[in-house]
Amino acid sequence: MKVIHVLSGLYQGGAESQLEKLIFHSTSQNVEHIIISLKNDKTPLMDRFRDNNIKVYCLGFSGFGTFTGFFKLCKLLKAFDTPTMVIQCWMYHANFFGLLAAMFTGLSNKVVWNIRRTELPKGLTGVFSQLSAKLSFICKVNIICCAEAAKKSHVGAGYNSDKMKVFHNGIDVELFQQSKKNNQLFRQEFGLSDNDFVIGMVGRYAPIKGHLYLLQAFKHLVTIKKFDMPPIKLVLIGRDIECAEELQPFLTDSLLTEYLIIIPERADIYNVMPSFNLLCLPSKSEGFPNVVAEAMASGVPAIVTDVGDAALIVGNMNMIIPLDNVELTAERLLNFSLLSTAEKIDISDRVREIVVENFSIDKAWKNYSALYKQIIEKKY
Repeated sequence: MKVIHVLSGLYQGGAESQLEKLIFHSTSQNVEHIIISLKNDKTPLMDRFRDNNIKVYCLGFSGFGTFTGFFKLCKLLKAFDTPTMVIQCWMYHANFFGLLAAMFTGLSNKVVWNIRRTELPKGLTGVFSQLSAKLSFICKVNIICCAEAAKKSHVGAGYNSDKMKVFHNGIDVELFQQSKKNNQLFRQEFGLSDNDFVIGMVGRYAPIKGHLYLLQAFKHLVTIKKFDMPPIKLVLIGRDIECAEELQPFLTDSLLTEYLIIIPERADIYNVMPSFNLLCLPSKSEGFPNVVAEAMASGVPAIVTDVGDAALIVGNMNMIIPLDNVELTAERLLNFSLLSTAEKIDISDRVREIVVENFSIDKAWKNYSALYKQIIEKKY
């Protein structure tokens, strides 16, 4: 099997992260992966692929270079064509240009699109999305969505529902594990004691991610602390959190500073997760939030807002928090902290089992591989 992956660029985002996991999980299974980046930007992800002997081609899509880049794309697809080839496109620009190039070369029946978000894009990307919605009724394209919520929103926006499938993201359950060693190392690094109840949030700062809402709820939690509640800490990890203007009143609040730990973006989140007692995802919008499944694979329960497929991953309505009720969210955090040690251990084991059974990278690759085989055997 030969899989040609077409992407806008090889930056470090959710789609690129999932692509990397799928490729490195499947390279030993008689599968050849080739990557085509529409842009020329050199990135660490590109280097990692090339260091592992994955072929990467860059086309220089930019301004007038888009025209020459498009013809290069057509030429490459034609050159790579074999009876066992599939063209996997990732996100809107690549979906549109990948299918268009495949149509020019007579290969449109081999194309798979990948949709990674719930909210529809705006601007020029939104135009490509709308054009792709129309093409989904004309061409024999398969469409993979990373979440049920993403499928629903795109069907509502005019995509052909008959062509759409939901393949949830896959988590490396060997990398994300329960680990007493990593728990202790992280706590030592930041001066946390074994008795501290650590609430963690991982994600770059953006208003839609809900950092402000969590800080409001956490401040309320601090003010209602009960005598039998363990010492608490809130750890926020991600790019631009410390300098976010709207968060400053909380980050500098004398009532909160002793409870807060702010950490810039880290690449080794798998080493950090086991130190949390609880993950909180207070987002206003998500598709398939990887961070929730990664936490659960690490044995860390997650309290989430009901956005995207977050509630589906958690699978427990008691772990759902509202989008607009600071007091109730604080109460949920408090109640979980007051559970007995035995109850917390039981929940920790169960949440890992959920991810291993339903959201592993092995299961994700089996879904992709089965679809690719159907396309190759013309059974789709």
